[in-house]
Formats: sequence, structure tokens, C-alpha cells
Amino acid sequence: MIRLAASGRASLAAAVLIAARLAGAALWAAGNEPGWSLQLFPERLVLVTDYGETTIQTAAPTPVDEGETTTYTAHTEAHDVVVTVDREACQDSMHDGDPLPARVVVRFDGKLLRGCGEPLTAPDALVDSHREP
Repeated sequence: MIRLAASGRASLAAAVLIAARLAGAALWAAGNEPGWSLQLFPERLVLVTDYGETTIQTAAPTPVDEGETTTYTAHTEAHDVVVTVDREACQDSMHDGDPLPARVVVRFDGKLLRGCGEPLTAPDALVDSHREP
């Protein structure tokens, strides 16, 4: 759910979520130290890290749904990316706002990134888009 500030105006975070949703992302996540963000689309994954210095794009990740946790695995010639999404409240360590509905862990190139995320579609919509009919 995209939240408005008390003034009724969208915050910067809400604007980022709106832009991700309009671009077709099914999940948006971000974290700190180093600053990173992830957008998960039905056809691709986009990870931006090192405060915007590094961008990794992969084809559609393969999802494995296990209860309240979904793990997405994607590969390129240069990178293996594993994204774990736990559907539990997550408070950003550098933000005092409301918690987001998902904890997100990203593993790639021997690095571990932790942050919070927000599904931008129904939780099963992304997983279902990758299943065989």
C-alpha cells in the first residue's frame, strides 16, 4: 500500500513506489550501507547498489514459494543473484516511517544486502506469472 504523508502529499518514498508500480514492477525493495534498491518485474530483475554506481539486470528470476517466504534466483554471465522475500513487517534502519510489509535479503557476488520491500501487486501474481500453465 502506498502511504501519504500527514499533509496528504506523497513522500519521496511514496513517489518512488508509485513510479515503480507505473513501470510495471511487482516488488520494490531498498536498503542501506551501501544504499541499494531492487525492482522485480515479471520479465526481469533490476538491482542498483553501491549508491547507484552498480546496476545488475537479469532475465526473469525463478521463484520458489515456501509459505511466507519467496526466493527468486537469477543468473547472468557475470552474476548470480538470490533475493529472499519474507512477508513480515520490516522497519528501515534509517527511516522513522511506517514499516514496510516485507523483509528482503539480496545475495550476489559474495555480498549480502538487507532491507525492506513492498509488493506492488498481489503476492502470488509475480510467482504465478512464472509458472507453467
